[in-house]
Amino acid sequence: HPFDPGYLNRYNLIQGDSSSVGKYWDTDEYGTVKLLFVDSIHVACQVLTELYHWYPHVEEGGYIVFHDTNWPEGMHDLTWHPEVKQNNIKWDRPEVAVGKFFGISSLFEEHGNTGFTYEDDNISVRHRPESWGLTTVHIKQKIDFTQNIGDWDKVFEDRNTVVGYFKKEPE
Repeated sequence: HPFDPGYLNRYNLIQGDSSSVGKYWDTDEYGTVKLLFVDSIHVACQVLTELYHWYPHVEEGGYIVFHDTNWPEGMHDLTWHPEVKQNNIKWDRPEVAVGKFFGISSLFEEHGNTGFTYEDDNISVRHRPESWGLTTVHIKQKIDFTQNIGDWDKVFEDRNTVVGYFKKEPE
């Protein structure tokens, strides 16, 4: 019998843009989140907006797991979109968002390809670069990491630009 999450009594399929779902998540109705898995559009501004909206719902002691935090140059760079290709736009990658949000950018810069572990009073982090990167963040103590980002308006503006690349052109 193949694994099917639908058989789990606490599993719910939620379809939609992850940032928007997090924005409108009702913790009173749906509860807090023990494990958040982030694997979306592979650019920092999207990952940051997901963190902005979902982090308040992640419970203390919970985990946030990020996929694609160490992939080869030229992969998932959105160069398929004419505007990105024509203007040679370089969007920051997911690991940049994780580093900035949690204040551990220097660890990704120094050890991104070799992996690292990190721990302080608030978080413990394990970055595994194999298979294009998997980074696990254990939220030991909830603090306001959103203040690590200086200009959230710019982040949301960039995110909306990137999401716009995926909209179908009118026929």
